[in-house]
Order: sequence, then C-alpha cells, then structure tokens
Amino acid sequence: MHTDHSVNIKKLRRHAKAVLREAILEPVMILDDEIPAAYLVSAEKYDTMNKKLYDIHGLERVGKLSSRKPAKAFADEL
Repeated sequence: MHTDHSVNIKKLRRHAKAVLREAILEPVMILDDEIPAAYLVSAEKYDTMNKKLYDIHGLERVGKLSSRKPAKAFADEL
C-alpha cells in the first residue's frame, strides 16, 4: 500500500480522532521507532480492498479447478 502520510505511535495515541479523520481521506502509515508497523485505512477502503481480494482469490480457485484433469465417474457411482 502506498501512502505519503505517516504518524508515529505517540502521535496516534495523543491525536487519535484527528488521525482517524485523516485516514478517511487517505491511508496513514503507523510507525513504531520509524519502522512501518501498520496502516490505518477507512472502513470503506478496507471493505473495497477485501472485496477485490475475495474476487482475485475466487478467480485463482476457478483457474486451479479448470486446469485439473476431469475425473472419470460412472452414473451408478454417483
């Protein structure tokens, strides 16, 4: 995830409401000792990302299933 906006954990603790408002507009990278620890995104953005990942995962599963050799089955075995 790319973002130009970051805050350290101390600022997040002191100004949580303000950082949450910022995250509605764009993702915020949370830093712990200058190391990226997490990303804060709006609920809407999170839902959109989850839906896209679900779609991608679903397409991957379909691709894997369609690449398998069909199994032989006889009507009396079903």
